[in-house]
Amino acid sequence: MRRKKLPTRVIGKKLAKRLFRGRKDKQNTGKYYWTVGEWVTHWYSLYKESKHSITTRQVQMVYINSHIIPCIGDILLHKITAADLQKFFNTLSREGNRCKLKNSNKYGGPLSTSCLEKIRSLLQSAFDAAVREGHIEKNPVRETESISVRTLKIAFFTKKQQSVFLKQTIKHRFHVAYQLLFYTGCRRSEILGLSWDCVDLERSFIRITQVLVIVNGVPVLKFYPKSKNSVRSIPLHPSLTKLLKAHKKKQDLESQISGWRNEHNLVFTNRDGSPHNPNYFLRNFKNVIKKLGFSDSLRIHSTRHTFTTNMLQIPGISIADVQRLGGWSDTRIILEVYAHTVNETQRKAVHKLYEQNHPIEKKSRKGKL
Repeated sequence: MRRKKLPTRVIGKKLAKRLFRGRKDKQNTGKYYWTVGEWVTHWYSLYKESKHSITTRQVQMVYINSHIIPCIGDILLHKITAADLQKFFNTLSREGNRCKLKNSNKYGGPLSTSCLEKIRSLLQSAFDAAVREGHIEKNPVRETESISVRTLKIAFFTKKQQSVFLKQTIKHRFHVAYQLLFYTGCRRSEILGLSWDCVDLERSFIRITQVLVIVNGVPVLKFYPKSKNSVRSIPLHPSLTKLLKAHKKKQDLESQISGWRNEHNLVFTNRDGSPHNPNYFLRNFKNVIKKLGFSDSLRIHSTRHTFTTNMLQIPGISIADVQRLGGWSDTRIILEVYAHTVNETQRKAVHKLYEQNHPIEKKSRKGKL
């Protein structure tokens, strides 16, 4: 894998501009109007694409190319109605994986409500822009039924499950990576993108500056993480530092014996020195979960949930501390997602405050002595 500058456009910028000029000229003469597919593609390329990360772009283009264009892309922008859009959303909710652009002949089930809401939100923003630019008078998406997204319960490992998982993988090639997932709260892409120059084995900390993601089926290093808060330093327990030192010695020995070169100086590589494929890493994680008989609700991101939940229960650790360690952009995310854990910790703190400072409670305890 070569490290290269990621493209800033999924759709050619010149092509988008030429398409826009052509459609505008034809609109002025009254001979042609935008289709929904053309407008959404143009709008995303012009207004949104450069603001999104490479992985977000890929997801958005799947929504556009695999769902919007095949189903409603040929309808004229000024002709599409709220009823057309509602039928489109209803179809996705029943058989959303039936797509003209998919290579597989297998038909899937309905799209998740979360995915449906994201597609609706994308269309709503695109049609809002069309209203602002005078292509349509009103936004028909706003007249469709809003989609209620079902909030999934956060799944995390119990202390026993975490212990069993790590003991089961102690001889596994990914064992050290699994340890870092549980004890740093890092994302999979952050651990696989970690390089040795961002590991301080003397002062026991790691620094997150890049991620490893899949682009068109190939692992690619991305220099700019999810948000500015994602660039952060995370302290390590001495035991983890010891594991990393042993891991480096083993990696260096493999390199000397096999003659491969760690081109990107990554902490975790294949046996030939190339970066791990994140999907392969995920598949191995799932295999361990299945082998141990754990619930399939435990996903690789559950290690991050586990780290956060455990951190919030430690006395003296503030939500701001957890936010900085986890690289979240806002403490509100923690308060919303981990509300139950936060409330339980607060309840214990209030009880402790009452017991330690209430005069009647103090007297009653002294009387018993």
